[in-house]
Amino acid sequence: EILRRKGVGTSVHFIPLHLHPVYQRRLGYKPGQFAAAEAVFNRACSLPIYPAMSDADIQQAIAEFANAASLAIEAGFDGVELHAGGGYLLDAFFNANINRRDDAYGGSPTARNRFILDVVQAVADAIGAARTGIRFMPHSGANGATDFVGMDEQYVALARRLSGFGLIYLHLVSYVAIG
Repeated sequence: EILRRKGVGTSVHFIPLHLHPVYQRRLGYKPGQFAAAEAVFNRACSLPIYPAMSDADIQQAIAEFANAASLAIEAGFDGVELHAGGGYLLDAFFNANINRRDDAYGGSPTARNRFILDVVQAVADAIGAARTGIRFMPHSGANGATDFVGMDEQYVALARRLSGFGLIYLHLVSYVAIG
């Protein structure tokens, strides 16, 4: 509401709100489930490890993405960008070095892609695909999201599935030059 009153999101052709949730610690992981991330987080921050997200937690997170997107549009933003990089929640489900689940959201590349696809579907249903973008940061290594065997093929499969949604854009951040 504050942003709408100040006119934020009304003077530029397309301003997306960057949706970047902090569910890792709120809804949590179980010890050993995201081993690479645990090592990084525990060494750097001494953060506690919480239980793995339950099916209900996952559905709640998906609903919260959709709700946040709706609120962004209500506040006057033109759209949202889902942040699926940097080892954050969407990327954590995607990455085989972080995601140690063995259920419908982990194990195979198709299952690891599912959370991203479910979130994209919910957000597109809430605000429209033409107002939804998504950001990926392949090969960034951030927050334990290091390269894994089959990663490029998984990105291609995910991009093919995402192409069916009619999203406004796919934002790729390259870390090749950084090394």
